[in-house]
Amino acid sequence: METLKRMVELNEGYTILPELSLQDLSAKQLNMVRFSRRPSPCARLAW
Repeated sequence: METLKRMVELNEGYTILPELSLQDLSAKQLNMVRFSRRPSPCARLAW
């Protein structure tokens, strides 16, 4: 995941990150975050 974040920082593309991974981003990195429009992507897990 760190490689993907670094590529975005270098303007080499974009990626989708789990929301929990935003906790570890710097202010500069958070400035690059864009949230998806509704309906947002989701996954359902069944046990």
